[in-house]
Amino acid sequence: LDQAKLYYERFCTTTTSSNPAEMHLAVPYLIATHQYQAATDNLQRVRRHFEETRDTISNTYIDNILLPMLQIQQETGRTADALQTAHQIIALKDSIFQHDKQQQTVEMAAIYETEDKAHQIEYQKQKLQHGRIMLSLTLLLLLVACVVIVLIVRYNLLIRKKNRAAVATIHEL
Repeated sequence: LDQAKLYYERFCTTTTSSNPAEMHLAVPYLIATHQYQAATDNLQRVRRHFEETRDTISNTYIDNILLPMLQIQQETGRTADALQTAHQIIALKDSIFQHDKQQQTVEMAAIYETEDKAHQIEYQKQKLQHGRIMLSLTLLLLLVACVVIVLIVRYNLLIRKKNRAAVATIHEL
């Protein structure tokens, strides 16, 4: 108790003690010294500042404002207020859990979408590579067919030439 008073007095001499965003730091000392009204007043100021400047659906809000408020209400015997604060904490924790779950769902969807696109790109690359191979083979077969056709035509011309020469020789004889 004496130590808590000493630490609270030291805290009051700092510049942090006048900052509304940091007044919650004095609350544990006030609770330890049974100065519940001063602690409640500090928490109310911090709560108003928090509601004006930050998101109240956060673990920081629960830890720095609602839990000390619950502790004060329990120690002063205000069970109805403590029950209401406990319900508020549970509701906020549920909201935070839902928000985190939705955030994870969005992140996982983005990851899976990225992986799916990577698989699609890889599949398209393979398909394109197979298409190029098929095109190359088709062009090679077409070239071979053209060469064979040229050789056949040339051979036919040579045979016709020989046949004409043979016919001419037969007519001479």
